[in-house]
Amino acid sequence: MAVKDLVGKRFGKLKVVSRAPSGPRWQTRWNCLCDCGVEKSILSSNLTTGKTKSCGCGAEENRQIQNKKAMLSEEQVRNQTYENGFIYLGGFNGINKPARFNCKECGHDFEMQAQQAIYGLCRCPKCRVRPHGNSLSDSFFDKRPDLKDAPCRVYLLKLKSNTEEFWKIGLTRRPLKERIRQLPYNVIEQESVETTLWRGYLLEKQFKQVIENYRYTPNVDFAGWTECFQPAPVVNKVSVSS
Repeated sequence: MAVKDLVGKRFGKLKVVSRAPSGPRWQTRWNCLCDCGVEKSILSSNLTTGKTKSCGCGAEENRQIQNKKAMLSEEQVRNQTYENGFIYLGGFNGINKPARFNCKECGHDFEMQAQQAIYGLCRCPKCRVRPHGNSLSDSFFDKRPDLKDAPCRVYLLKLKSNTEEFWKIGLTRRPLKERIRQLPYNVIEQESVETTLWRGYLLEKQFKQVIENYRYTPNVDFAGWTECFQPAPVVNKVSVSS
């Protein structure tokens, strides 16, 4: 079976520079140069799945991000979970411990960690719709045809930090500014179209097919990072039919 050439491609902080000798079980490996200057041999599967995004220097950045999450105030947590579609019920007990929430979409009460509600990592167990739409599929609409005509917005964002610049597509049922507020990057360009949930799902699916070979893994994890790409391809004749 032919091995897909990854030379020149970027995965987080790592840029693939050459093929490395295979591992003990004939696993494909690549020599990668990290942004910090360290060169390291990485398993191909770890690169393509996003498991490895740096030589190890990114671990410290992730620890700093986790510390910032833990320092959120009660008011910040309640406001952010509300913007993401959930009402925080009861007393505040930090973001890492289970708490009760009410789904604004269907009114169902359920339990999850506050950090899951803040960063879009969980969905309501009753209506099964995540705020960022990751649960949508053909089978989902077969079970919930009543949601086909629900309003939504398909968006295209250009994101930037001091070291990165890339694009992200997505679908949201909340105001776009609320979705943007969750992102750990600066938004320098944006386009969006308002449509129904079904048509938006089809449009997003077509976009994902177009960007398949342009996938990009950001240095910082966030809900929706798998929908990022670089460089932006020219999209021609993308249409949606009901």
